[in-house]
Amino acid sequence: MKALRRNYSMSDADLIQLADDIHGSATRDLIPLEDQGVNPQILAALVVARDLFSDYPTDEVLMGAMIVATQLRDDKAMIVRKGIDNLASKARFKFGGDSGEYIRYGVGSISQEQPHELIRTGRRVLQMSNEYETVLVTEGLTSIMLDDFSGDLYNLDIQIDAQKASIKDRNAATHERIRLGNALYARVVNLAEKGKQCWKYTNEALYNDYIIHHRSTPNAQVVDGNVGEGQAVNLSVTDVESNSEFTLTNTGDSELRFFFTDNPVSTSETTFVSVPPHSIVMRTAVQMGFNEAGLYTLFNVFNPGPQPGSYDVEWS
Repeated sequence: MKALRRNYSMSDADLIQLADDIHGSATRDLIPLEDQGVNPQILAALVVARDLFSDYPTDEVLMGAMIVATQLRDDKAMIVRKGIDNLASKARFKFGGDSGEYIRYGVGSISQEQPHELIRTGRRVLQMSNEYETVLVTEGLTSIMLDDFSGDLYNLDIQIDAQKASIKDRNAATHERIRLGNALYARVVNLAEKGKQCWKYTNEALYNDYIIHHRSTPNAQVVDGNVGEGQAVNLSVTDVESNSEFTLTNTGDSELRFFFTDNPVSTSETTFVSVPPHSIVMRTAVQMGFNEAGLYTLFNVFNPGPQPGSYDVEWS
């Protein structure tokens, strides 16, 4: 699914307020607007579009399922990591740490391995342990132990798929929210243009009620929201290239860190930008870790402080 681009250069909250303002002006001016084809049905459709968009889950809400799925994946990865260490240690005790038999297990880097890498290492360890099972009985190895570890590998594999599915579900939800926002914005713009046409030559004050004010950066996209203390939020930042320019505004009282990552619940990466409270910092995507190959394309904000934070992110 190709990522949608927001057609409105304002935050979701500002779009909702704009819809309310234009609706209010059009309701007041309904009779003169009849000459522009505006009727109560059009105003009612705007309210429906506004409510559909306003009621749709935000980034913070959509994070919930991903956090649960990721934590379950990491918990099962830890079980497998411990299982790998347990089985490999039996070979180390039996054959020695420098022996060819132990080296075949290939477990030197399991503490740094990602969950999907643990699957590969775990299968190799299971194969080696089955091969040396009769010899390693003296070290406490049993067939039940091997069966249990095989089950742990299977459970981790399943949870890795579930975690990836949660990301896809969230991406689909983000796509839908942007679609709803664009649909609302199209109605707002159409009604605003008709309002301006109505008063273009007769009333400047009423004409001004229909002017839509955008951000200073042309074609900018905007997200804003809140992030709890000690928490990370994956933002629905789409249509990004390495040279995309970001304006990061910390609108709260806690330091915030912004970075691109491959993990939607990550709280840190090697490359990040720290923005002090009530401050603005400008960076390109690549300066925050964006990877052209598509490995680091998720955009997170992390609040390391002891109190809630808030943000406004603009990019183009």
